[in-house]
Amino acid sequence: MSVLETRDLTKKFGSLTAVDGMNFEIDRGEIVGIIGPNGAGKTTFVNLLTGVLEATEGDVIFDGETLGDAPVYARANKGLVRSFQIPQVCNDLTLLENVRSAVLSRERRNNSMFSVLHWEDESRDEAIQLLERFGLEDRQNVEAETIPHGDKKILDVCMSVAMRPKLLVLDEPTSGVATDNKH
Repeated sequence: MSVLETRDLTKKFGSLTAVDGMNFEIDRGEIVGIIGPNGAGKTTFVNLLTGVLEATEGDVIFDGETLGDAPVYARANKGLVRSFQIPQVCNDLTLLENVRSAVLSRERRNNSMFSVLHWEDESRDEAIQLLERFGLEDRQNVEAETIPHGDKKILDVCMSVAMRPKLLVLDEPTSGVATDNKH
């Protein structure tokens, strides 16, 4: 059974057609890569899947449900999560705080000051485990603005994984990451 399907997905920017009638399907457990030259529409396609952009035509079906104009956060809450080509981290927060914010967001515990207190230990422990998994634990108390771009990319992916997605879409996850990086 497919976890993601697109039907005739199209995105036009004026007279430019960036994605043209794309029919695409990903089955559960499948690992898929989309390749193409710069300007081919890969990031536009990812933005359509995840709700950053609205399709001109066509449908995105995730986990059997047509998403229509569902916003980014609604898609993420359903389990369709992405990392970004340009890392989306909070530079003023530590690495630990960035990952904890993703954990708390997944648990929908970040909307009340009291719920944050309740989830203090659980979210901290899970965030530390994720930072260890991605090789970033030694800098957990460092502000994100101080780490290199490649490590911000890794942090961005770590935060995406913290959401426990049904489908994780990675937009150029290795660009800027050093080849000797052990993550």
